Amino acid sequence: MYPCVMFNISFALCLLIGCAAPRPDMAPRQTILDQPITIRCRFRNKLPMVQASINGSKPYWFIVDTGTPDLVLREDIAFALNLPLHEDVTGKPYSRGYDFGVMSYRYVERLDLDRASFRGLDVALCHPLAFGDEDEDLAGVIGLRVFYDTQLTLHYRKLSLIIAPIPGKRESNGRLSREDPQNLELVRQGEWQVGVPVQLGSRKLILTIDSGSSSGIELTVPPDEQSYEHLGYTATRTLSGMAWKRLMRSRDDLQIGPHRV
Repeated sequence: MYPCVMFNISFALCLLIGCAAPRPDMAPRQTILDQPITIRCRFRNKLPMVQASINGSKPYWFIVDTGTPDLVLREDIAFALNLPLHEDVTGKPYSRGYDFGVMSYRYVERLDLDRASFRGLDVALCHPLAFGDEDEDLAGVIGLRVFYDTQLTLHYRKLSLIIAPIPGKRESNGRLSREDPQNLELVRQGEWQVGVPVQLGSRKLILTIDSGSSSGIELTVPPDEQSYEHLGYTATRTLSGMAWKRLMRSRDDLQIGPHRV
């Protein structure tokens, strides 16, 4: 079975806010977690969702999206919780592929996921209908930098999210020593994203692992015509609107570390 590839003709990545634009750090000022916890996920369109509370509020549903660094919250919920403006960063410009504007941020004292507590967070606001009319109970997105001081595991077969304190000892260069030879070294992509090295046929690529996208492999540059079968076009909902994409089936294998697809 050949891997499906999405070629994003609008150059707007799914659920990726503010590419290469000024923004706050987005990582929590403090993370409180003593031991690993396993959180049962709900899945919507193959996207993992968990319940979290903000400043002691009732639980809200969030998509866990490793393809964006941000914590994102619907405007109406932010206003209902009376979250204060973050004066130092509110009004920063942002880019969403084909769209430009001004991002508004609020400050969250505490985000709680089960027994994990993330203190001191900047949250970006999105439109109440960003997730569609059918998702009125979906409050926002929890991005990758929220988990900056933890080890994050998505166990899709068991529909679970596992959050653990970072294992191992830090080396002199600040990196964690790797105890598992199956682990792959992540590669920094710009200031905010990380990726994993892969090989698609003869092409060596760095791809973001994006739990906020269910489209398979997504490329901004199409492969050579002889290496894929054209399947048509599809539309995908993103936080900045609908994005049209070209759908193709690759004739090449995808190599990720020791795994071949």
